[in-house]
Amino acid sequence: MNGFPLDDAWIHQTYARNLAQTGKWTYFSGELSGGSTSPLWGGLLSIGFLFHLGPYIWTFFLEWLILLGIGFVGIKIFNSLLPNENPASLILGILMVSEWHLVWSAGSGMETLFFSLITTLVFYLLVTKPQQIQLWFLIGLLIGISVWLRPDGITLVGPAALIAILTKPKKEIWRLFIALLLGFTIFFSFYLFFSQLVTGSWWPNSFYAKQAEYAEVTKISIIIRFFQQLIQPLIGVGAVLVPGFIYINWVWIKDNRYDLLTVPLWVLGYLFLYAWRLPVIYQHGRYAIPVMPIYFMMGFIGSIHWFRNTKKKKIKFVIKWTWFGSIAVVMVAFWLLGLNAYRNDVKIINSEMVAAAKWLNQNTTKEDIIAVHDIGAIGYFCDRKIIDLAGLISPDVISIIRDEEKLSNYLDLKKVDFLVIFPDWYPMLVNRSKIVFNTQAEISTTFGRENLSIYKWSPP
Repeated sequence: MNGFPLDDAWIHQTYARNLAQTGKWTYFSGELSGGSTSPLWGGLLSIGFLFHLGPYIWTFFLEWLILLGIGFVGIKIFNSLLPNENPASLILGILMVSEWHLVWSAGSGMETLFFSLITTLVFYLLVTKPQQIQLWFLIGLLIGISVWLRPDGITLVGPAALIAILTKPKKEIWRLFIALLLGFTIFFSFYLFFSQLVTGSWWPNSFYAKQAEYAEVTKISIIIRFFQQLIQPLIGVGAVLVPGFIYINWVWIKDNRYDLLTVPLWVLGYLFLYAWRLPVIYQHGRYAIPVMPIYFMMGFIGSIHWFRNTKKKKIKFVIKWTWFGSIAVVMVAFWLLGLNAYRNDVKIINSEMVAAAKWLNQNTTKEDIIAVHDIGAIGYFCDRKIIDLAGLISPDVISIIRDEEKLSNYLDLKKVDFLVIFPDWYPMLVNRSKIVFNTQAEISTTFGRENLSIYKWSPP
């Protein structure tokens, strides 16, 4: 089935197609737009449109190539920390390219896996104790590049700086800091300049819009929100790797390997930031996925480390093969469950967002203005001016994103013709409108969701 499991993937495809066709970073009508958090990903996807391979062939080729890259870097990290365990390192590589969250991401059309690849590559360079100043410059470059995929990449500066402090003589630290920050600043400064150019602010609109949209969720206890983020990597084979993750941390503490402890600190810190600022766990914990490859590697390495060092041979034999068997069973079971989830996700997006977009393209005029909450498929399949109720390409909305009365006045001001929403999201706006189309997609109602509806917006 052709499609993507997230409407956001169509946002990237729209920017990519427009960039390939016009040479401009626009979403519609040739207007510069800052609705994408990941301009580098959109730029890479645009290559597919230049060679008429978009939106699917080039995207999936890139994603699967990146997934293989994550598996390869995982093997390299394993071999650097536990040499002479080649068969086990190969099993880790297979685990990395088969784990259901990562496979789902490989078909999502999103930048998540590419960000994860750069993250694992940065940690590979860090844990191999780089001596040359050129390598620290390279680490800085990679962190700077990661910001072009997700602003979260800036968090990688912390562990890099800590490792320099913990492992290098004082006289070398400043030289390494300068190399690290110089490499980082090269790409980061261009990112800030790009954001200023297209949005007038230092960060893309989506950086602010998502936090505003889910601000209500932050009223839940931070402990609960943090626990919800922590549990995402454990849904699947990650649960089997918990003992190994705990064990390897204990080994590093016992051996005074505080440089290596920056890795789990980053994992926990990254999840805490999302629990604090964007505490959502929908779409299979998509915001927690970047930490999963690191967590899986640590849990696997910790387990193999225990098997190597324990002296109780009979117990080791039983536990070892029970553990390998559990990994195989859980991997296959969740791979099948993940495949089914992926198929359902794609069906929902195709039968709701894509179907609504195609209806609009056939039943509205070029002059009509469309107000919509999920802009991805509509932006790609329907060439109309869009007012974005989520604020990604309409930053004026961000400050009133949850105030329906002000939104109503805003839509009047913008002379909106049609409104595209799920009815229960904006009941007041629905009362101002007349329904003209409903997708009537059975798969959504099967999962207890409403169908996407299109309304004719009534003047005041």
